[in-house]
Amino acid sequence: MIFRQVLILVVAALAFAAAAHAKPVDLVAQALPTIDKVDADWLPAMKAGDADRLAEPYARDAVFVTPDGKAIVGHDSIADLYRAGAASGRKVIDGGIHRLGAREGGGGMVYEWGTGGSTRIGPDGARTTHEGQYLTVWKRDEAGAWRIIRNMAF
Repeated sequence: MIFRQVLILVVAALAFAAAAHAKPVDLVAQALPTIDKVDADWLPAMKAGDADRLAEPYARDAVFVTPDGKAIVGHDSIADLYRAGAASGRKVIDGGIHRLGAREGGGGMVYEWGTGGSTRIGPDGARTTHEGQYLTVWKRDEAGAWRIIRNMAF
């Protein structure tokens, strides 16, 4: 009887020790290939005015908060936002995204932040440049793909 109790305690202790030394899942490292690809494609997609490509990484129920605080809810509405920008007659000629950091945020989320902006030429030839900070929240969808669930441009 005592041998059995000691054996159970030893097995439990070994299982606990193995769990304590297990390497934690690094969600940021898992998400970065997707984040890097999306960030690198942002400017080419903006220059091309490709709203579908720009909206592709967003989850179905994503929320995009514009610099003026307007919340655009849902993948299709976010695509429409990009479509309207492309139809405005102001062509993106330069810009970029510069990530300053990324951290795991709990609940399977990864937070990415940095600065971004674009320079556009309007139909009248006038150039305008808009730059600001951003915060993007990524999470895996049901299929395991990393998707933007919240994006805030400041």
